[in-house]
Amino acid sequence: MEEPVILETIDPVLLGTRLQAARKAAKLSIIEARSKLIRALGDRFPDGLTLYQLEAGEQRPAPHVLIALSGIYSCSLHDLFHEQPESIEEVKKHD
Repeated sequence: MEEPVILETIDPVLLGTRLQAARKAAKLSIIEARSKLIRALGDRFPDGLTLYQLEAGEQRPAPHVLIALSGIYSCSLHDLFHEQPESIEEVKKHD
């Protein structure tokens, strides 16, 4: 039996939320991120792709798009697919 591919099984809304959080952590506007993605992918930029739709969970990114975004946002694919522990700021709030 074949193992499910995480990109096909992860909730697109959850992935979109994590993509948006990664973009904001990188201090990029959605327009800046799109511009960087277009430069990174060149002619491999998918027709009809919008970061708004990705972040809203309305569209699933192709693997090469997700890899490019993780580089642009300086995060790992693991960060995008797996729940992260609380941030230091969140831990301090509970102290």
